[in-house]
Amino acid sequence: MTSDTVATDSQGAVYILANNYITAQPSYLTKLTPAGDQVVYQTTLPFTASGMAIDPAGNAYLAGSNFVEKLGTDGTTVLYQTVIGGSYFTPYGIAVDNTGRAYVTGTVLAGQLKTTPGAFQQTAPFAPALDGFVVRLKPSGAIDYGTYLGGTQPAGIAVDALGSAFIIGTTDAAGFPQHTWRVPRQRLFVPGAPVSGRLGADLFHVHRRRRGLLRRS
Repeated sequence: MTSDTVATDSQGAVYILANNYITAQPSYLTKLTPAGDQVVYQTTLPFTASGMAIDPAGNAYLAGSNFVEKLGTDGTTVLYQTVIGGSYFTPYGIAVDNTGRAYVTGTVLAGQLKTTPGAFQQTAPFAPALDGFVVRLKPSGAIDYGTYLGGTQPAGIAVDALGSAFIIGTTDAAGFPQHTWRVPRQRLFVPGAPVSGRLGADLFHVHRRRRGLLRRS
């Protein structure tokens, strides 16, 4: 059993997501009091969650193998479970804003993402390879927007008070756009390795506006 994610809510309660990658034992979501001296609940999860976020009310948002699940403040009531991808869907980050909208990023097999009309990339630009994606869910769990982020491997996501999403990760796409007023992309280095030890990826940062239409990198 390993602790994958630790988060807190507006009252200071602590949430621990622990997955078991070695044996068939289940995964758990545990909530502790702000003092850390009592277990409020410990919920057994029927799936492996690769990410967790907590909203101000204390609801938990879990990123599963191809879906997002929202649990109520009691840790057992499933408020929604929304499927947002198909085969080879791997979420690497999840965030939630003050209104209860969930933001998810990761990689998905081309053609397996539920994109929305007017999204930045409605089709996978690097099919049939894996592509990055960004999805926002409404408080009800319905998909607000979904877009590919072609040629990327997102590693995390955050959201500001205006509902703009910020994604960070790596890309090996030569045509990945960047703004000259931003810090130029930097090659990744293996510590202590010669120049030939560079990894074949660049760092990137994306700022996605509220409707998922614009980006900066």
